[in-house]
This record gives sequence, C-alpha cells and structure tokens, in this order.
Amino acid sequence: MRAILPLAGVLTIFATMSVAGPVGGACLSSGRSVSQPLCACIQNVADMTLSGKDQKLAARLMADPEKAEAIRVSDSSRDKDFWTRYQSFADAAGTICVAG
Repeated sequence: MRAILPLAGVLTIFATMSVAGPVGGACLSSGRSVSQPLCACIQNVADMTLSGKDQKLAARLMADPEKAEAIRVSDSSRDKDFWTRYQSFADAAGTICVAG
C-alpha cells in the first residue's frame, strides 16, 4: 500500500483525463453522485491493479451487488483469488481517489 501512495499525485493529473475503461464507465453509470474526475481516478487505479478480465468483472459487480455478494461468499478458489484482488483495488482507490 505504501508504494501506491506516492502515485496519488500522478493519478490526480490523470483524473482529468478520459474515463475510458470498464470500471470508469461503470462508475459513471452507477447512478450515484460521482464526478468524471473521480471515476477517471478509479479507472486509473483499476488499470494499475487489475487485469482487463478482472476489470470487466469488477464493472459488472458495480451494477449487480448480488453478484458481488455471491463472489464474496463463494468457495471457489478462482472467486476467492478475484475477491482478494478486488479488495486490494478498492482499498487503493479509496485511499488515492477519495483522499485526493
């Protein structure tokens, strides 16, 4: 986590850029009160921490909380591994994008 914190300044610069990407798009479409810079920052963190496949699944989870819960409680090793990566992404995005 400490290695990610110095990137907060860099991500702040990128946050004004396009929200291109599945996570950023899902963020904007979430129906929550979000800004384009916040969603761009979250997408940038996703680009740094999640594979393209993981990003697509993360975007689906933003739209379907029941699917997120099913993956979180799943006994599948694949789901458990994804959930660990997803939690790391969410923690980093919370630290970098919300605090910034």
